[in-house]
Amino acid sequence: MPDVHGRHSEIIEVARDRCIAVLLDVESYPSWYETFDEVTVCERDAQGRASRLTIVAGAGPLGDLRVDIEYAYELPNAIAGKQTGGDGNIKGLSSRWLLEAVGETSTRATFSLEASAGNWRTKVALKAAGPLVRAGLVDDFPKALKLRLERTGGPV
Repeated sequence: MPDVHGRHSEIIEVARDRCIAVLLDVESYPSWYETFDEVTVCERDAQGRASRLTIVAGAGPLGDLRVDIEYAYELPNAIAGKQTGGDGNIKGLSSRWLLEAVGETSTRATFSLEASAGNWRTKVALKAAGPLVRAGLVDDFPKALKLRLERTGGPV
């Protein structure tokens, strides 16, 4: 069983294409989702979308965690991520955005994630701060997307 797992949904009062546009701009994530300190695109697919990326996130006493992710696109419905490497603190990370149109002007954005500790230090930290980590990694991502889009309307 993963050490961190969960799913959270938000209804966002913008059309699905605007949600997709913001999620495709992975390099901007740190500007609106405070859990990520840095996102670097390592490779792009034929459509110019990030297909391999590295995410760096501060993790308190553990320092910075680095995870390499491969993205797969099932647009306009979903974006899935799977860990391909990293610094060894996290293993088996998988994530998924599910984007459902709610009428013509709203979107249900659901983010799900599961991951396991890659070493005993990370396992102890995740156990001690489990609910806080889950909230920061799972619940806060769609909440931040909602705030980003409803404040600015997102890219046109």
